[in-house]
Amino acid sequence: MNPVHRDIFRAIHEGKWLTIEYRNRQEQVTRHWIGIHSLDIRRRSLSVEGFHLGLYTLEIYDRIYIDSILSSRAREQLIVLVSEKNLERLHQQEGEDDLYDLVRYVRSNGASKVASKPARSRALGIKSFSTKTEEAFLRNLTHALENIWLSQSRFTVEKEVAVSQVFEDNVNYSDLFYSGRFDFVVYEQIGDGKYPALVIELDGKEHFEDEVVMARDRKKQEICHAHQMELIRVENTYARRYQHMKRILEAYFKMMH
Repeated sequence: MNPVHRDIFRAIHEGKWLTIEYRNRQEQVTRHWIGIHSLDIRRRSLSVEGFHLGLYTLEIYDRIYIDSILSSRAREQLIVLVSEKNLERLHQQEGEDDLYDLVRYVRSNGASKVASKPARSRALGIKSFSTKTEEAFLRNLTHALENIWLSQSRFTVEKEVAVSQVFEDNVNYSDLFYSGRFDFVVYEQIGDGKYPALVIELDGKEHFEDEVVMARDRKKQEICHAHQMELIRVENTYARRYQHMKRILEAYFKMMH
């Protein structure tokens, strides 16, 4: 068991907080305090309450990836040194106040609740498009595959798949091989096994404007090219357009078969 896994195990079973260094989707390394709510073994992810140690924001994150945690340290306790008089004076009753929320959380030993709100900083890799958009795209993608192949259950789709789970070897020695994830992977059922057939990325505007994101996209393309795997990029504005997705898949399968 590596040190990060050991700290996560301890945090869950002993109710400890963790200090972590995390590499997000933009390849930025940030530091956080996190309290773990739940563990998803299949996706190798955690649901957490996280306090960003650079931005001083306290937020709820539905999913952070264990493989993207670079280092961790279990905290026996959290101590916040603050003037309660000034804290109350500065607190705005009608507005959001992350520091106030954190102090209440520590004071109550985790009994108080952190208000759910969008992760503004995207510090832990939150995508710019909504989960609903992602789910709508997954439904359209699955439905299109079923219609193209009629009753044959040849293909299945999985989302948020680690690059290292799709390919066995890091043939082009990319640093993204062990930390990156593909939005969607189409698997083909052959006999008793399933094999990756197609990678699909759902892109928001940051994929056309943000140099860091664009550089990461190029690395994904290089990885797929090195493994002779097709990668198709779809703008998220088309996520709910079933016919658009079906036409893309039909063109792909016509080319491959």
